[in-house]
Amino acid sequence: MTRNIWRLAFVAFNLTLIVLTMTRSQPASPLSVTCQGNLSYSDRHDDSEFIFEGLVAMHFEPNGTGYFSMNGDIRHLPQHWQVSRQTFFTWAQRRDRLYDIVITGIQHFSHDTVPEGILEKNIAGLTLGQKRAFTITKTPDGALVLGPATSPLFICAD
Repeated sequence: MTRNIWRLAFVAFNLTLIVLTMTRSQPASPLSVTCQGNLSYSDRHDDSEFIFEGLVAMHFEPNGTGYFSMNGDIRHLPQHWQVSRQTFFTWAQRRDRLYDIVITGIQHFSHDTVPEGILEKNIAGLTLGQKRAFTITKTPDGALVLGPATSPLFICAD
């Protein structure tokens, strides 16, 4: 009788290990994230100041594509422009929470008055074909932290 209990416990333990291993080794679910919010960004270098204030929305599709939209105002003193564009990208998971994003297209809307090269000069990684590392981290309370590998850009919560 005791031998049967030990055998049953041994089998149950091994089945539990197999199930846990199988659920842990399955590929991560496809990334499907939409996050938007107001962003105020400023950078001062080379004796000039660059300021963006507006709405930024990011969307990741499970098929490895996505886009981010920028709508707002840019000041590159003493000039001031309106920005309204959508930047398309592909993404691939490099490992864990680290992703690579490659810019595949930029669509300027009619009221986008930013001269060519201003955003590209002041925000690295916004040119066609350029690859950037990006992290997506889930917090214990379910929020998502998105941004370049060096600093968070968004904290998204339901």
